Amino acid sequence: MSNTINLEEELGLNTVSPELKAELLLNAERSIYKRVLINVLQSLSDEEKEALVKILDSQEEANNSFSNDEVMEYLRVHISDFDEMVTNEINLFKEEGMKFYKKMTNNEANV
Repeated sequence: MSNTINLEEELGLNTVSPELKAELLLNAERSIYKRVLINVLQSLSDEEKEALVKILDSQEEANNSFSNDEVMEYLRVHISDFDEMVTNEINLFKEEGMKFYKKMTNNEANV
């Protein structure tokens, strides 16, 4: 939750409509998720990937939704720096977002 609050403040989303903010945060979450997923897949062995898929499949069959707790626990056990990996991806996203924002605001000022 604190990462979401920081992201809102750092990207200046506190000045946009709640609908736009929700959409932008959802897109940010998806982007960060994809980046973390790429790192996870690179970090896990083939056997660990298969075990993770089994966890995801069993959860989907049981109630058609995923338990983040079980998946997160699995990833933390099998990737020693998982939390750091997530934090790094969030920070990279923030940096890229700020660069893009500054570029866009500079371009608007020059128009």
